[in-house]
Amino acid sequence: MATANVVTQVLKQGLYRPDFGVDPERVTAGNSFPSGHATVAMSVVIALVLVVPPRLRGIVAILGAVYAAVAGVATMSLGWHRPSDVAGAVLIVGGCVALAGLLLVLAHGREARVKADDAHPFAVTLLMIAAVVLLLAAAGAFWRVNGVATTPVDELPRDTLLTAYLGAAAGIAGIVSAVTGLTLAAMHRVVPWRIS
Repeated sequence: MATANVVTQVLKQGLYRPDFGVDPERVTAGNSFPSGHATVAMSVVIALVLVVPPRLRGIVAILGAVYAAVAGVATMSLGWHRPSDVAGAVLIVGGCVALAGLLLVLAHGREARVKADDAHPFAVTLLMIAAVVLLLAAAGAFWRVNGVATTPVDELPRDTLLTAYLGAAAGIAGIVSAVTGLTLAAMHRVVPWRIS
């Protein structure tokens, strides 16, 4: 949790965020990439999946993915962040989790004993199917609205704006689902049943 949040804050200070003039009244001061709010929400979800008893990991991962997706979409809806800010934050958490997981698996070595029952294949499959469907929906929305990128926002028809919004929300939820699903798929090896 700490590493992902520190990386987010360091990047937020060091990266340049271009001003596209989309909604200058609601744009936050300074750089908004990556989203600190989304980083906190996603890192809390991953931490919970890590510490709950193995039998609860699947349901916690699914509920946590819903929570993190809602938090990410809410920050976008309130005008605090762009969709890419949220996606970047979720991917930073995923990268930190992958690195920490790799180090833990290497530290356990051959002494780690895992239970196949702790893998939660149903929850992993559900999260990954949701990720694919949501990311395809986001790609479809992007394809549909990509041609209007240079049109001023106040001249866009309502259905185009709605398509862009729903596509962004689907993209955020899809990335959250993918990171959560991949994390859950490896969790029974990262936190083994026992180390002999």
